[in-house]
Amino acid sequence: MSTILPHPDLLELVVLQQTATAIVAVVRPRAASCRCPLCGTSSTHIHSRYMRTVLDLPWHGVPMQLRLHVRRFFCDIPTCPRTIFAERLPDVVAPYARRTTRLDTWFTVVGFALGGEAGARLLQEFGATSSPDTLLRHIQRVPIVGSSPGEAIGVDEFAFRRGKQFGTILVDLTTHRVLDLLPNVEEDTVVTWLRQFPHITVVSRDRGRNFGGAIQRGAPQAYQVADRWHLLHNLGERVEAIMRDHKAALKTPRSTLLEQHAATLGRTTTQDSKGRTEHERQLRLYEQIQEAHARGLSGRAIAKLLGIHPITACKYATMTTPPDRLLLPSGTFRRLAAYVPYIYQRWNDGCRNGAQIHEELRAQGISVSVRTVSRYMTILRAECGATGKWATVAPTATYIPQAPPPPSLTPRQGAILFSKPPDRLTSRQKTQLEQVFARDPALVPLYEVVQAFGQMVRTRGGSHLDAWFLRVEASGNAHLQAFAKSLKKDEA
Repeated sequence: MSTILPHPDLLELVVLQQTATAIVAVVRPRAASCRCPLCGTSSTHIHSRYMRTVLDLPWHGVPMQLRLHVRRFFCDIPTCPRTIFAERLPDVVAPYARRTTRLDTWFTVVGFALGGEAGARLLQEFGATSSPDTLLRHIQRVPIVGSSPGEAIGVDEFAFRRGKQFGTILVDLTTHRVLDLLPNVEEDTVVTWLRQFPHITVVSRDRGRNFGGAIQRGAPQAYQVADRWHLLHNLGERVEAIMRDHKAALKTPRSTLLEQHAATLGRTTTQDSKGRTEHERQLRLYEQIQEAHARGLSGRAIAKLLGIHPITACKYATMTTPPDRLLLPSGTFRRLAAYVPYIYQRWNDGCRNGAQIHEELRAQGISVSVRTVSRYMTILRAECGATGKWATVAPTATYIPQAPPPPSLTPRQGAILFSKPPDRLTSRQKTQLEQVFARDPALVPLYEVVQAFGQMVRTRGGSHLDAWFLRVEASGNAHLQAFAKSLKKDEA
């Protein structure tokens, strides 16, 4: 059980003080005698006293200091080279330390859990100040318990500095303890380490080729196996490539968005159709202007020829690419989105006049055009069946807009849906998967092949691997076939 004082059976509280920044506990040892650190003889002859200040665990976020009255003793053994020695309390604080042992334990545990930077920030919130380097030194001082590896080990690379410097980590697969950290990923370094333990019979590694040769040279008697995580990870990379090839199946169709979420997106199907027609007109105009400009006509001559404004002719003549279409949601409606709740409120109050709501918004200091507000009111009329009505009506039913449209899936999110076991999918993920299959039925057989491999790996059903190879060949998918080819190389 934690107490205010470390080891109250060893220390006696003299007085408890409070300063502007900390709580100070003045304490002294309870023992009447002390043993010499060299000869071990107990002594009661006090030479002198001095004050030692150390930090202890914070108290409810307030730093805690111990002012320890330490005694110096005479050694009573004439032949002992230590004539005078200081009193030591190893269970409370180490010699020359500035923190108690239990505070040092805090630093070590937090350092292992969070590392330097994050650990220092957490300790600061608790009231114990420490630098990131101090936490890392606590980690480095913890001794590594050396042990002989078992018959099965795992080997993989890790980063001393991500993307810059890599080493090799070796783990005992039976005890799940780290056996050693090698300074690099060179084959000769791994071979030298493996030759020290000829009793190793199984080595688990990733599916890269860098450790394969080292294991063959250093432990030729051992079986090389690919661990489950790397198998499923490599399969996930191939599935993500499949999702990139079928990206259209991951996106909610534009027509569905416009039909079901017009008020949220700020555009109806009719308005979108008009926008598409207008964009096609702009593309035709762009081609005509570029053709005329290539013949050497000036902007004014092009405007006269095509019956357009000279500014439009000059603008299109200097463009290097065709004009883009403004996609949903437009910038105008993004600016309006912050004030849409007020429009809903006025609509539910019975107001159907966009110009009136526009004036009310302007009175609140909101800069928005009357055309934008009127277009939004048109959408609300269409959704509520109030087409052609502008007069104020009595409030009848409260209009509640639909929830925002579901976001499209990224290829990685699609790969996660494909790779997860069906019983671990949430209801939302199951719905997303059904929608993907509805948009692209060709993904259904590929999903079944992916799930079959995952089930085979999780249940260790290696006897079904040849049958799975045949299913991959029958699927005709190049990404899965490349993955199967790499597995056959490992098997050989």
